Amino acid sequence: MASTYTTSLGLELQATGENRASWGSKTNTNIGLLEEALSSMKTIAMPDANLTLSKVNAGTDQSRPMFLRFTGTLTAGRTVTIPTVSKFYFMQNNTTGAFNLTISTGSSSFVLAPGQWKIIFTDGATLWSSDNLFSASSATRRWDVIGNVSATGDMEVGKAIDFHNANADATDFAVRLETGGTTTDLYVTPAGSTGKKIWNSGNDGTGSGLDADLLDGKHATEIFTEPPNDGKLYVRRTSAGVSSWVAIDAPWTVDVTGEIILKFGATTVIRINTNGMIRTKNDVEIFSTSV
Repeated sequence: MASTYTTSLGLELQATGENRASWGSKTNTNIGLLEEALSSMKTIAMPDANLTLSKVNAGTDQSRPMFLRFTGTLTAGRTVTIPTVSKFYFMQNNTTGAFNLTISTGSSSFVLAPGQWKIIFTDGATLWSSDNLFSASSATRRWDVIGNVSATGDMEVGKAIDFHNANADATDFAVRLETGGTTTDLYVTPAGSTGKKIWNSGNDGTGSGLDADLLDGKHATEIFTEPPNDGKLYVRRTSAGVSSWVAIDAPWTVDVTGEIILKFGATTVIRINTNGMIRTKNDVEIFSTSV
């Protein structure tokens, strides 16, 4: 009886009593193919055309490795057709030209964007990607590969994290956390709203747009300051809710020469003496012995 081969990985199954002189080398081949399937990273150069991955029994092929990276320069979006057998993959579109790869079984497919890694699984007909591989209840939960995890546990997840209430497309998100393209800012964006910046000690300086004009619960316009020290007479005036110092300009002037003299132009109209006497023009005097 001739050897047969496993459906998914194409490993040789030897018939009873067969290959007595070569069973060792065939077993070693199977072990090597298992290693290829479980831990090998294969780089596949796309020919700028649609590609059907090769599947070879008892030999190296394009579809057996778990990790597949597609390279090459594309001039249009291309389709990669995988064998219609049960299989688990990690795939990356590392091509140049900024075109998508469509990974397909012929009856099911998903899109792999430029630079993107995705996890996929197929039962030979239907294909699931990391977009929809995991689900809970009736709402689909979308996941993707988190790259660049350091030895200290730091994870780089990209510019934004979307929390979805249903399908994870470009617009259907409930809340988004986003950097805004900066190294200091973090934005929270509810669905249908403009992102709001989260303030911290690293971004609350000049130009931040932070509305921090309250002191002890009061706006700057509610806090009195001293008038300018420029020899003019000032009064405090409030207009449209804004309080400010207003100078009393000419014709009124003030002199301090032991008494306060108010003049209209060059003519003195009121004198206030330090002994409590007020004298107006034409020598009208007001005097009191006590205050």
